Amino acid sequence: MIARQTGDAVGGKKILALAFCLLAGPAWAQGSVATEVRRYADTHRAVIVTEFLKLVALPNVHGDSPALQRNAELRLYGLNACLAAFAKRPGALRKVYLTEARIPTLKPVLAWCVKHRIGYRVVEDADLDRLASSRHHEGVCFDLQRAPAPEFAGLLPALPPPPAPSLLLWLDGVGNPHNLGALLRSAAHFGAHGVIVPRAGGLELSGAAARVAEGAAEVVPLIQAASAADALDALRARGYRFAATVPRDGVPLYATELPARLVLA
Repeated sequence: MIARQTGDAVGGKKILALAFCLLAGPAWAQGSVATEVRRYADTHRAVIVTEFLKLVALPNVHGDSPALQRNAELRLYGLNACLAAFAKRPGALRKVYLTEARIPTLKPVLAWCVKHRIGYRVVEDADLDRLASSRHHEGVCFDLQRAPAPEFAGLLPALPPPPAPSLLLWLDGVGNPHNLGALLRSAAHFGAHGVIVPRAGGLELSGAAARVAEGAAEVVPLIQAASAADALDALRARGYRFAATVPRDGVPLYATELPARLVLA
């Protein structure tokens, strides 16, 4: 607190006033009193910012926000995952929780929050452990509006026309979110145009998967196919061939010439 660091008894109202001085700039500091307040605000800028973030805190850091609905919002955590989501979809941001150590890194996010009246709060690591249900939050957690799940029909027009090279992944039976995140990360690294999953499998992006994906969830679309048979037929008609890993009776990967247009399962 400022009281501990400066010897002054500074309350919440004064913190808000000092924060206003920092935001208003030199144009506000007119007259001797205003100049003194401005000088104080400039001298103790770092402490004032920290305390101000705490004062504008959102309630309920010990669990899900009452407004957080599973089908409408995603609780995202992990620094790269959060930064990638903010870079691509800043308008989807709903709430931000961060540790004090992350304030310098997340200044652009906090500035966006101030401008667009988005709530944010500086919390302890233990609070983020509870919010994310994980200790791997890396000091930040976002409540983010979910992007609409891409449909398979929307993928087809976006694919390179034959005979241009193209890589797609087909996932069936993958249920572990960390495995999904790792596959998305690898897909982004190798330039895949999408990851397709059967809708009946119920696989969707979670905070844990997005964290392991390290931002790749914003780059590679996760597409749901209502009918696996129809989707495979449509891809075959567009010149794709299919390959799958098998535990036995296959051929060595490095001894196989893969086609330019490939669906890898």
